[in-house]
Amino acid sequence: MTTETTAPHCLNHFDAFEDLQHCTRCGRVFCGDCLVMLQGEPYCAACKTERALDVQSGVDPMQAQYATILRRFCALFVDNIIVGIPFQVLSGVAQFAAAFYHSVWLQLAIAVSIMILVMLANITYEALMIRRNGQTVGKMALKIKVVRADGGPLSVRDAWIRPVVRLFAGMLCAADYFPAFFNAERMCIHDMAAKTRVINVP
Repeated sequence: MTTETTAPHCLNHFDAFEDLQHCTRCGRVFCGDCLVMLQGEPYCAACKTERALDVQSGVDPMQAQYATILRRFCALFVDNIIVGIPFQVLSGVAQFAAAFYHSVWLQLAIAVSIMILVMLANITYEALMIRRNGQTVGKMALKIKVVRADGGPLSVRDAWIRPVVRLFAGMLCAADYFPAFFNAERMCIHDMAAKTRVINVP
């Protein structure tokens, strides 16, 4: 019994598997023969005309799509509730059970263990969700999406680096989000590390 794996190919040429790139505007995969370079970025045939008009008019719709920090914070708040509630219940039950032993050290060990589990759960939740379609439940609710700098979907590496860096950068309070107020693409430290952007979606 043999197992076949499906490699990515150009949407227009099914026999083209090399030198593939994502269209900057729509994010779909094409070979070099199907892409045109405009201002150093690849665009497919369907998107090149619209992009050329944007360049001619001086309007950059990609710039307008970057999600605001407030919107991102709201999405993060929703995700923290989703991930946190089960662990809050677990923590309450464990602490209640530990109280019968009258051991402060046992209660402290439980609290630290729950905290570590919550951090691991947050990283795993976000990595798996944004790797699938660039959105967590919170991001779906706020209609924002994580994409690569070229507009394409995230790799496995990008998806895991992003939440890990945010966890450690987040320990410095708002320092992780501070750079987003001073760059046009609204990139936080974790965006810079994973080379991602957060955009609005319809």
